[in-house]
Amino acid sequence: FAPARYINRRYSGRYSLIIDECHQVSKPDSDQARAAQHLISGCVKLLAMTGTVYGGRASSIYHLLYKIDRGFREMYDFDECSKFVQDHGLLQRVYDLEDYNSRYGYRRNNSGGRVREVPGCSPAMVGLLLDYTAFVKLADLGVELPPYREEVDLVPCDPKVLRNTLQLQQSVREVLREHPELLSQYLMSCLGYPD
Repeated sequence: FAPARYINRRYSGRYSLIIDECHQVSKPDSDQARAAQHLISGCVKLLAMTGTVYGGRASSIYHLLYKIDRGFREMYDFDECSKFVQDHGLLQRVYDLEDYNSRYGYRRNNSGGRVREVPGCSPAMVGLLLDYTAFVKLADLGVELPPYREEVDLVPCDPKVLRNTLQLQQSVREVLREHPELLSQYLMSCLGYPD
């Protein structure tokens, strides 16, 4: 039994929910997104946090809005992402060109072209987001972070793993002499073997 479904069933209406990196649950059909939907539908208050709420296209935010906003669910059904993109996204009609032996060189194909979504959004989307969105920078919080530094700690390889890795490298090198096209597989297998 899924824990998220159990929490929703047992404690519905009795908990607040915080989802960090909520853009990771914006897919329509992943297990993580389904679990988040169960938890969201049973919570009293929701705080959804992310640094990348919008993936560049209107469709990237559709399922997240559908999960967290009841008013949005009244405007659109679950499978109406294309309608949302028409209303709040940017679309481009693409025509295929084919060779034509005329003095103009080309002619447009007889089809009406195909419509595809392109990066960007309509200003109408701002009205959907402003009611419950707060844009906060780290400087706005007034919190001092410790100084940032990176350190590299080299961990010595276990002798048994090192011996087996070297044995793998030697055996694959012999095959590489006859089949040099396997070089990328050689590299990936030698890098991944210690793991």
